[in-house]
Amino acid sequence: MADGINAKPTLRFSGEQSLSNAWIAPGSSSPRAFALVVKDASAGMVFSYGSGQRCGGVFSLVVDTFLGVDIRCTILETRAPKGNEPTILVVSYDGKAGQVFANGEEVLNETAHLVTSRIYGNKLGAYFMGTNQYFQGEIAEFIGFEKSLSAVERMALESYLSSKFGIPLK
Repeated sequence: MADGINAKPTLRFSGEQSLSNAWIAPGSSSPRAFALVVKDASAGMVFSYGSGQRCGGVFSLVVDTFLGVDIRCTILETRAPKGNEPTILVVSYDGKAGQVFANGEEVLNETAHLVTSRIYGNKLGAYFMGTNQYFQGEIAEFIGFEKSLSAVERMALESYLSSKFGIPLK
């Protein structure tokens, strides 16, 4: 546990470890959505899953000089800068296009064809195969959905997380 966000606990990832979870994320081109609350995001893979081929069926949320989505070796750069401030991230894919929202503001909207594999499970804090792309930062919450979120559902989720963690929405 780290310093937390608004007196709520977080998991601190030092860049040397990860956490696997049992939930199997949707594969192929199926719709999906993820919500994360992160803080002090400085580098590495926040969340990833996929096949054993790096440029094959992989989906990752990555922190570089920005927050981005890694789809089949193409990093889609969002307009959300990395940083120390707590951030609510919502990623939604409807089978044809992906959107990323940071604190309620759309920071990416791209047409994308996902063919994500589910051979390897989900990892929080690292590339799913456990390479050297470990996350440095804190994760307070992770929620996965086996569908894309409508605008109303996304805004309700963002409001819930905003209220829970005291993070203002834009």
